[in-house]
Amino acid sequence: MKLLPQQIELWYIIPAIRREFAIEMAKQGMKAVEIANTLGITKSAVSQYFNKMRAVEFRFGNDIKNEIKKSVEIIKKGQESGEEIQRIINILRENRSICKFHHIKEKLDKGCEICFR
Repeated sequence: MKLLPQQIELWYIIPAIRREFAIEMAKQGMKAVEIANTLGITKSAVSQYFNKMRAVEFRFGNDIKNEIKKSVEIIKKGQESGEEIQRIINILRENRSICKFHHIKEKLDKGCEICFR
């Protein structure tokens, strides 16, 4: 059975967003423990993001990386990370990045439109 779009988001997209959040937070001087607490993940997950042992299959373009930088600034001011993760997911849905990844990952037919039903 093929994965649903929601499973693609859960297993690949959300971890990739968290990875990029963690990397950006570290660039801005946050320690791994702070990053873990802020994102609601374990310190070992943060370490795995840094060491490219987790969430390595999905890569973002510069446009999304810029949005992630904005999100990190908003999160540092007190916004829940979940709201910013959802904002990034919505952008990825709109520009069909999730759909493109789903097609590659699952070798879907070109006419598949499950992501848009």
